[in-house]
Amino acid sequence: ALESEVDVLKEKIFKSKARLLLLQETVLHGATAGAIAKVRFKNEMGGSYRLEAMTWVLDGQTIYSEIAGVAPATPPVPGDATPGGVGSPAAAAPVSAPLAERKELSLFDGAIVPGSHHLAVTLVYRGSGYQVFSYLEGYKFTVQSSYTFQVEEGKTTNLEVTSYEKDGLTTAYEDRPDVRFTVSTKESVIVPEVRP
Repeated sequence: ALESEVDVLKEKIFKSKARLLLLQETVLHGATAGAIAKVRFKNEMGGSYRLEAMTWVLDGQTIYSEIAGVAPATPPVPGDATPGGVGSPAAAAPVSAPLAERKELSLFDGAIVPGSHHLAVTLVYRGSGYQVFSYLEGYKFTVQSSYTFQVEEGKTTNLEVTSYEKDGLTTAYEDRPDVRFTVSTKESVIVPEVRP
């Protein structure tokens, strides 16, 4: 019972820190709405690999972390601040869906401070074999990658992170998991506020 109360208090402290960061960014950097960033994850790994854990760090702060079978450590909560901006992380797939079954996940969608941002990704896969290939179950693969991207004032930057399996008969099984980053930018459409 004491442990669960401590966990609740930790969550409240985390949310308070996030709100404080939001206020700090808004006051110091003027991050009111000019730039928007969207970060999405697509899991295109073959059936030989099962996603077991993932951690996403934006500008030095964890925006999402989950281990299969365990509730996310940093659940997306609308309104919480994220590093370097005023957006909020948001999950596209329900948290109740098993991690290995989720093929797409929205990790960040909102306003962010214009400029350079750094995203670090850690994905942990376990080998998934059938019958003759059941020995693959004992293999564990960690894919770590990072990417620096620019966000411009008045524009929406879409960053799509795709995990995939490298092709080729000469590529070793343990070297096949990889990550690809794709960035696209478009003009932001700002809807004027309507007042009665």
